[in-house]
Amino acid sequence: MITDVQLTVFANLAGSVLFLLVVLYHYVIVNQKTPKLNKRKIKGVEADFMSS
Repeated sequence: MITDVQLTVFANLAGSVLFLLVVLYHYVIVNQKTPKLNKRKIKGVEADFMSS
């Protein structure tokens, strides 16, 4: 059976890993290159769209 100490270590380790994954995710999202805007005409009106 798992002891209280083992459970504590596992919970702290899992929390730390999840926290680091969130920080890494935000770092990657903030530093990604933004796509260029495409200009398209819709029914004679110019509109800006993000390219996918």
